[in-house]
Amino acid sequence: MVLNVTAMIGRLQDRAVSDEVFLQECLNQYGHAAERLNDTCDSSSPIIDHVLQESGDEGFRVMMNFTAAEFQVLWDIIQVQLTARWTEGRGSRSKTSPKDALFMTLTVLKHY
Repeated sequence: MVLNVTAMIGRLQDRAVSDEVFLQECLNQYGHAAERLNDTCDSSSPIIDHVLQESGDEGFRVMMNFTAAEFQVLWDIIQVQLTARWTEGRGSRSKTSPKDALFMTLTVLKHY
């Protein structure tokens, strides 16, 4: 079996150019959708992340009388039990994470 290396390299180069053109067309056509997907939050606790980003650790402490580090210690203690209870049962799942729910609960309890 004789291989024509020059022809093989030429086909691979043509394929690479074709793929590059296709990728550019896809970017032009669907780039806005990809950017929108990249803007979605990948965090496991988006509410806490938003509070920390907007007001910092001091704002977090004012909201619930715990610093972020103290809240993390509390979360580490109850994470397994709360997550198990949060995800059991039938029906639709809550869009709120167990960690965010704990944060909101402690915030409400502090203010009422």
